[in-house]
Amino acid sequence: MEALEQAAAAKTPLLRVQSEGSGGLLLTFEAGCVRIAVDSTGSSVVVEVADEERRPVADLAEEEPWWRLLGVPLCGAQRLENEESPGVALQFRDPADAQRVVEIRSEGGRLAAELRREASPAR
Repeated sequence: MEALEQAAAAKTPLLRVQSEGSGGLLLTFEAGCVRIAVDSTGSSVVVEVADEERRPVADLAEEEPWWRLLGVPLCGAQRLENEESPGVALQFRDPADAQRVVEIRSEGGRLAAELRREASPAR
């Protein structure tokens, strides 16, 4: 989580999203690349700095919800503690802007990403 928190503190934009052979996600920010994956037991989500040996399988730039978020700054990250589907929530854009929150959860031992909400700017 530390890598995501650092990217959020720097408000660095999301540059690339790729999947890897093991079902994980590689999120590339200006500050570096973060790997999100389901652990070997399928019971939690692991967030770590991606090493250079990770080989992406597919570019997800045109997939939902990622196409909406490329180039948008990451402003927050938090772990979602839920026994049935643990994960992480990523907040893109400041709350004063049209905020977008994506939840990445473990569902049946695989990752699922969903745009949780698009909030209008506060007036």
